Amino acid sequence: MCRQTRGSASVLPCIVTSAAAARAPESLLRAIAECRDPEARDELCAAMIRDHALPLARRIIGSRLGIYSAEADDVIADVSMRLLRRLRRLNAEGTIDSFAGYVAITAHHAIDDRLRKRYPNQTLLRNRLRYLLTHDARFALWSCGERLACGFANWKGEMPRAKPNAMLDGDALAESVAETFARAGGPMLLDALMKALPQVDEEPPPSDEADDAPSALDRLSARELLARLWNEIEELPLRQRIALVLSLRDDDGGSAVPLLPLAGINHDRIARALALDGAELEAIWNALPLDDLTIAARLSVTRQQVINLRKAARARLARRMQRW
Repeated sequence: MCRQTRGSASVLPCIVTSAAAARAPESLLRAIAECRDPEARDELCAAMIRDHALPLARRIIGSRLGIYSAEADDVIADVSMRLLRRLRRLNAEGTIDSFAGYVAITAHHAIDDRLRKRYPNQTLLRNRLRYLLTHDARFALWSCGERLACGFANWKGEMPRAKPNAMLDGDALAESVAETFARAGGPMLLDALMKALPQVDEEPPPSDEADDAPSALDRLSARELLARLWNEIEELPLRQRIALVLSLRDDDGGSAVPLLPLAGINHDRIARALALDGAELEAIWNALPLDDLTIAARLSVTRQQVINLRKAARARLARRMQRW
């Protein structure tokens, strides 16, 4: 049912939504940023996600997880929440240059987060491959519409036209990738190359996993603590932030950075804190956490200086946390 607000600025959210469906994403983004009525703004955000984001996100998720995967609906819900948080903060965090590109990155990150938890060993191998493609000067990884393409560096920008003709060797990954590209004679989709990775055995999850799951209150408290901690991290000097965040690890030794969006800290905000643009953050996302030598090379300092920067950052955060 349509609702009408009081006063001269009458708004019919259902009419706004139906009109929004026919608008281009760029026009709708401007309307969201300029809207001052919270209810109408949420209606516009919902239309943006429903009409312009979810069709693309479903194609990406379907191509990687399978259309009928039991996890697909959960990932769709995760993507929707991440996008809604970002759209609600257009004024505070700036506009989105390419909404389709942002949706694609968000969907891939949501899938990666899910796979990292369920298949940690296989995800580690996939991360090694992505890191190799973005850090070995022989290779390149680039966007091709909604997908990612890869190949030799001098092929960058070409349309993918080949497929792997053999399984990759996980013990000699760089040489195996180079041989695969040489045999193919042209670039290929990253998804296709990923499928050529050997399967790694995974330990089954514990049967009492559900009993040990944190309560909704525990999760809310953890998100609030993480959000406050990030606010303090943003106050650190730049080099301390970089040394700390790029090496953040969770309890299992993996990167803790993917936990930040769960506390409403989106990728744009993380990139700004690290003085990176979105593409640079995307390039290193699946390689996190970085080792000290890699961070040292990025900062043009020594490994010991990276350790000292991180130690200083943790000391300052510890002092601030004592006040909480």
